[in-house]
Amino acid sequence: MEAPLVVGYKGEIGRFILAGLLEDMPKANDIFCVDINNSEDEVRERIRKSDYIFLCVPLQHTVAWIDGFLPDLSGKILVEQCSVKSFLYENESYKTLNLLSMHLLFRPSATPIKDRRCLVFSERGSSADLAAFSDLMARALKTSVVSIDSGAESAHLQHDRLMAYQQSLVHRVILVLASKIQDEHGQTFVGQRIQELAERIEAGDPELYRLIQGNPFTDSVVADFESSLRGFKI
Repeated sequence: MEAPLVVGYKGEIGRFILAGLLEDMPKANDIFCVDINNSEDEVRERIRKSDYIFLCVPLQHTVAWIDGFLPDLSGKILVEQCSVKSFLYENESYKTLNLLSMHLLFRPSATPIKDRRCLVFSERGSSADLAAFSDLMARALKTSVVSIDSGAESAHLQHDRLMAYQQSLVHRVILVLASKIQDEHGQTFVGQRIQELAERIEAGDPELYRLIQGNPFTDSVVADFESSLRGFKI
């Protein structure tokens, strides 16, 4: 990586990635940044000069951004950050994009370093390039990085199936459960922790969490959980 571009560097994820790159790379002026205040011509100029593009715009604006600059992305490595990946990998218009997928499994402003984990995968690049990128992210972001390998099921489907459990289902269960145990005088220690987790989720971006619930595997995961809950035996 010689000339990364961070798109959306004023948001929490973009700001976090930019800070890591600034810490790790030898020269700050090798790093480019753009946000919503830049003109399209300024964005295109920085895209032209970059090799890796960290796309850190909100999930709901990802497609519009890519569509707006699609001709300019040829030959670039687009590092997307979306919580759901299928809509990118299954879009025929993006078949030629060199996508490298990344997902921070934490909120930088609220998660201790020891609890931070990041998933990465690439269905369109070499394993050596992915390994080098993973090492860079682990070092620059001080984060444990785990790769998803394409096997019997595509990596993006593995990711979305995993996130249907880890995000869609977890968020839904915690919020519903917390709503049933709000009497603070009767809360157990575990009940208090559930309430705290619910408050953490509620403090996040509601639009993002609604989109996370739109994960294509959510319905089947919820059905599986309901079946397990009804048949639960300790």
